[in-house]
Amino acid sequence: MASLFFSHSGQDKEVAKDLGEQLKYEGFESLYISSYPEHSTAPGEQWKEDIYRQIKICDAVIFLMTKASCESKWCFAELAMAQGLGKLIFPVRLEVGVNHELLTGTMRIDLTSLCYKQRVERLVQELKNAKIGTTFFWDRQRSPYPGLEYFTEKDAGVFFSRKDDIDKLEGFFAPLSTTKNDRHLIVVFGASGSGKSSLILAGLIPRIKRTLEWLVIPRLVPGGQPLNNLAQNLATAFAERGLNQNSTETLARLQDNPDALIQIARELSFNTQKQQFVLLFIDQAEELLTRSGKEETQNFLNLLDTAIASESPLWIVMALRSEFYLSVQPDNPMGNFIGKGRSELFVLPMGKQQIREAIAKPAELAGITFEEKLIDQLVDDTVGSAKATDALPLLAYSLRQMYDLMLQEHRNQITFRDYQAIGKVGGAIQKRAELAFEKLRRQGKELQILPTLMKLVALEDENSEPMRRRVHLSELSDGERQVVQTFVEARLLKTDWNKTEKTAWAEVTHEALLREWEPLQEKIEQQRQKLYMRSEIERLARDWQHKSKTASYLISGDRLEKALRWQEFYVGDSLVLD
Repeated sequence: MASLFFSHSGQDKEVAKDLGEQLKYEGFESLYISSYPEHSTAPGEQWKEDIYRQIKICDAVIFLMTKASCESKWCFAELAMAQGLGKLIFPVRLEVGVNHELLTGTMRIDLTSLCYKQRVERLVQELKNAKIGTTFFWDRQRSPYPGLEYFTEKDAGVFFSRKDDIDKLEGFFAPLSTTKNDRHLIVVFGASGSGKSSLILAGLIPRIKRTLEWLVIPRLVPGGQPLNNLAQNLATAFAERGLNQNSTETLARLQDNPDALIQIARELSFNTQKQQFVLLFIDQAEELLTRSGKEETQNFLNLLDTAIASESPLWIVMALRSEFYLSVQPDNPMGNFIGKGRSELFVLPMGKQQIREAIAKPAELAGITFEEKLIDQLVDDTVGSAKATDALPLLAYSLRQMYDLMLQEHRNQITFRDYQAIGKVGGAIQKRAELAFEKLRRQGKELQILPTLMKLVALEDENSEPMRRRVHLSELSDGERQVVQTFVEARLLKTDWNKTEKTAWAEVTHEALLREWEPLQEKIEQQRQKLYMRSEIERLARDWQHKSKTASYLISGDRLEKALRWQEFYVGDSLVLD
């Protein structure tokens, strides 16, 4: 929601705090209530810098107009700064007959005759009438540039440049009353690094959650056991609604009843005021083709298929890498599922203006600047990158690295010197990986680096692009965990804790690392056949597990011979069966 700056006298500080609390309750989450030493004779330089920055990044200034504030030199300075920056000022009159010389001709909000509750209601209405609050809240303790991480709902306030795509996605849902004959399925296709996850998590979901009609289940990544993972996310959704159903109970329902998911969606959608629609976002849906066994994938998709009929409250949004578009033909489970009917969106590469907005607008919101012509250079280097697939991830990582450098030196401007230091757009990941490599080499871990990282790589077939593979940290040696930690500190790997399973995982932050760091890229090319064989064995093993270890699902013949050869070569490696 909107960012508001309160200008007030010291005598009115408690009124400002109370009013601010009420506005927070109304959804205005980012508030700055000015504070200064009353005994000082003039604003200090540090105070002026802080106030200027806060006013610059706010959406509007609320001036609490009393006799004390109209006489305050501090309030005068704040209002002068706000006017100089072209900020919208709301003079809120709290005492009869008071005016401020800087606000002559400005429409006042007179609250003098209203009770406390009416004051809040009137102010909220005035803010909404002025379209204040139509933006999304962004916590200024967070970086405006997430780096290789995808944007989340918490980053909605700094997510720019995809308005047309967001509008199109929203259009698939509205008006819901006209979708009676449609399946509730939307598929978002895009290359690795195109921003599919960010578009949905920071673009679509915050917008539909603004209405009471939508309940959003936590993001689902299928992994090797999509039913288990779905059960965990549904259990989380139940807990958030104050309902008691754990993941074990939910999994049993999903396994025993083909109509279980639609029933669960109806239970979650129940609201005392009105029925809600339920949204399930399946990210990295290609894992249903690359990590899950065929039997489990088929059962999972059958469950989804039943649950997205026109009369269901459940809607599904899938993000799927575009190279798998040909894999959604009718000759496989995913093809059958998607082919029955869907709305679809292809996420295309950003143009120059979109890239410029993605750089400049978060900076403006955060109150930082770029050295003159540096944004032009970043745009040109991104658009002109020979590595088109990874252009956006490379830019995103570069922006995060430069932002961190700026903070370390307590500056408010990102400079060409920062850009050179991180290796520019084309070399930022390569340079940071080399620094991590060198740090580990000095610790005597050089021989463990690439073998450890190779455990985080999967292949669908021998010719496919490398993909992420999640690995239990408990399966890694102390030395391997040290490698992981060093690359986590470089923001190239990430770890996650599964509360339900009480298990920690490691994976690459973005698959761009697998393509951009030359030593790892070369190692992947050398061992493509073995990586694919490991992925295939894992899929077959999951099918065997899914069928209660039935003998007919054991591998034999050529596949068994290849598996035994893989086992001889990869002594010490392990299968990940989730």
